[in-house]
Amino acid sequence: MLARHSARFFRSVRFRLTLWYLALLAVIIGAFGLTVYYAQEHTLATQFDDTLRTRVQQIALTYNATTQRLDVTPAEPQKSTTVGTISTVTQGLNINEVGVLLAPDGQVLQTLGNLTPGSVNAIISLTLKASTDTTRGPLALARLPDETLTVTTSGKPNDYGLVGMSIVQQQRVVAYLAFGMPTNDAQQLSSLAMTLLIAGLLVLLLAAMGGFWLAGRAMRPVQAITATAQRIEASDLSRRLALKRRDELGELADTFDHMLDRLESAFTRQRQFTADASHELRTPLTIIELKAGRLLDQDDLTDRQRADLTVIQQERQHMTHLVDDLLFLARADAGHAQARHELVHLDELILEVVERFAPLAQERCLRVEVSDLPDLTVFGDRLYLLRMLGNLVENALKYSGPDGTCVRLDLAPCEQDNTQWARLTVGDDGPGIPAKHLPHVFERFYRADISRTHTDAASADTSERAGSGLGLAIARWIAQAHGGDITLESGVDNGTVCTVMLPRVAGG
Repeated sequence: MLARHSARFFRSVRFRLTLWYLALLAVIIGAFGLTVYYAQEHTLATQFDDTLRTRVQQIALTYNATTQRLDVTPAEPQKSTTVGTISTVTQGLNINEVGVLLAPDGQVLQTLGNLTPGSVNAIISLTLKASTDTTRGPLALARLPDETLTVTTSGKPNDYGLVGMSIVQQQRVVAYLAFGMPTNDAQQLSSLAMTLLIAGLLVLLLAAMGGFWLAGRAMRPVQAITATAQRIEASDLSRRLALKRRDELGELADTFDHMLDRLESAFTRQRQFTADASHELRTPLTIIELKAGRLLDQDDLTDRQRADLTVIQQERQHMTHLVDDLLFLARADAGHAQARHELVHLDELILEVVERFAPLAQERCLRVEVSDLPDLTVFGDRLYLLRMLGNLVENALKYSGPDGTCVRLDLAPCEQDNTQWARLTVGDDGPGIPAKHLPHVFERFYRADISRTHTDAASADTSERAGSGLGLAIARWIAQAHGGDITLESGVDNGTVCTVMLPRVAGG
């Protein structure tokens, strides 16, 4: 059950609308996040490069040709620079800034900052490589290298951006300066990516809840149409949607209501025709019975004439039974067949039906077995219940087939949903009904075996006459009119069992 509901949920339009909405929103949020990320990356890189180039030029201005050193002093801690800003101390070395001053021959003239020997050697190698690159000419103001370099200062590794430049005096390169500043672009970008990710997921979560609610609200008229369509039956076409909307769903609901109007009108005319035809047919059938009876009372009839008149009487009986069934259903559809409420003893009812159909069972060489019958009573219409049980027993006797041996009737009390029920079953051991016919056996005029719907009109045995396909439909209406229900179980070569559940009188 849970798996079926889950599959139905994932196949629903509501779920698919929400999923498509989330997919589109995820693409938009992803594109927006990437745009913000790369724009911020470009901004941080540009700001850092500008600051780094400005600082190396400021430091290079302090070069003293006499001492071949840079006249820089460490800046006060409160005046240290941060990424993206230019120091107000143009000739002072800010905290965490590093540098290496090299002679044209590669000799180290001066180191700036707390550099470890390994970091000094790495910076020297990058500077000399850049200064000897003939494709670039004299070392101009350029990043060393193009990517950041991890430099160890005071025992702590940090990402540094390095830039190198040639110090030129009197048109002669007198030194090379490699200068670096710490960069935290990677940390800022990582923090930004995490913020964008969390914000995007929260937006998607809120959008999923909101989208699911909106999709459910949009699909509510469709659910109303579905629920109404499921409640509509041929006997009750009075339900209408009346959504009173001006959108496409409102137009669909109006079309559905107009269709129901036409169907209700057509079914009303059909019921009226059935009722009128049933009434009108009773008179000619009665006349046929009277005339056939009078002719049969004559003594000068030949055997062939008597046989023909007997067939006429039998066909009249079958036609009368069919007309009675049609009239009953027409009155039931019109709400005129109301069941009375009186105490009915089901055990007595079963014995009366068994006695009534004993000749038919004997004729077909079938046994009718009845279990021990408890005294169970229900409120209902005795004649209706007698008709329902008679239809079930007659069907069991007719369709047990040549291989059937008995028809069994059982009556037992049971309890379901805190309600006391009387369970009445009628079963046979005949050929059974194929599974494909079971969903339709209670439909009007439906007959599972087409080969049984036609018989020789000259047959003198009315028990061989095919049924009209109305017996089970009438039985179901009677069961439901008494607050119960009827079910049928069958299988090929396994017989058929029809079960009727009726609410019984407490204590009865």
